[in-house]
Amino acid sequence: MNLPLDTEYKIIGHDCLVDNYTSCENCSRVICNIATIEDTEGHKYSVGLDCAETLSGIHALDIRETKRLISRTRKLIKFIKKEAQTAFIRENTVWLYKYEINEWQSTWIYRLDINKYKLYRDINPFIKTIYASK
Repeated sequence: MNLPLDTEYKIIGHDCLVDNYTSCENCSRVICNIATIEDTEGHKYSVGLDCAETLSGIHALDIRETKRLISRTRKLIKFIKKEAQTAFIRENTVWLYKYEINEWQSTWIYRLDINKYKLYRDINPFIKTIYASK
């Protein structure tokens, strides 16, 4: 399925798949870096970044920002996979450390929302998790 070129689109989200792939809803190629786009009628599609660049209404700055966000997410995933030792959780925030800790310290490597952490925590089941009391 090729999306119509005479329709305006905008990027409304992004994702990068971990150890998995999907197909572009525009060209059917295999992709792991995904731009979620929406047309003027509210239909949503998951497309590769190369296809997103060719669609009307999507600006080069939007593509660049999406690539930057995906790059940050990939770095986070790599850190969780290979280096993270401890996750310290307080309310809705998670701090990730390269080494084991027993209480919060200011030397964290990543700080993120609990919902984002839940997306990727299963990548490394050996991360020690500490829950702070309220």
